[in-house]
Amino acid sequence: MSSTRKSQVQSSKVASEQIKTQKDIDMESDEDRNDENRNDNQQQSRPKLSIQRQDGDNTNATYSFLNEDHTLGNLLRNVIIKNNQVEFCAYSVPHPSEPIMNVRLQVAPSCGDTKKVLKHGLKRIAKMSDVLTEKFQNALDKYENRMSD
Repeated sequence: MSSTRKSQVQSSKVASEQIKTQKDIDMESDEDRNDENRNDNQQQSRPKLSIQRQDGDNTNATYSFLNEDHTLGNLLRNVIIKNNQVEFCAYSVPHPSEPIMNVRLQVAPSCGDTKKVLKHGLKRIAKMSDVLTEKFQNALDKYENRMSD
């Protein structure tokens, strides 16, 4: 076999190996997408919020938020701890690869229920977000008016 023919055969082998490799990559990408979709479906079937508490004790609870992290956890802890009836409030993210954030809450017996305190804290955060959005929009409008003059 001539050296030219040998190099043609070798380059066709290399090309077919590259095509196989590309097909393998495409198949792996499809498998990765299927795994991601499966994980998304599993997470969607899980409730966004779950509660762990002892029977009969409404003053202590751990709330687990699905697909939340330090952003909500730290803000929620800071808002809730300002309530005078809260004895203890802390949050944790068990592991960075797990999409779960836990909030541990303990309230005074006179308060009665941790659910009320949690709801109140979440409502305060929503109001804070509304105020921030309004102030940002006002500042943006003011800036745009100044730039158009």
